[in-house]
Amino acid sequence: MNIGISLESLGVKNWALNRKNALDVLHHFESLNICVLGGDVYILTDKGMEQNYDSWYFDIDKDIPKHENICFSIKKAIDYIEAYPIKDAFFSIVPLV
Repeated sequence: MNIGISLESLGVKNWALNRKNALDVLHHFESLNICVLGGDVYILTDKGMEQNYDSWYFDIDKDIPKHENICFSIKKAIDYIEAYPIKDAFFSIVPLV
């Protein structure tokens, strides 16, 4: 991945993305039919990237078609990120793989 900040120093095998990049990735995931299970919020401080323990999650509903779960998961992630009050926050996204 060429965008974001690696979270490996925190023991997390993921990237923290700014709001715009996170939203771009979500739209890309949607085009690839990738469901998003949730994500975490990080703040860049003078000490580096720190998790602030805000997050969202999505529970897959096995009673609806896969495509609907994908759409709902992407919408939930986009709504969360767009509404998040700290404008310079970073987001990690957890896809279903």
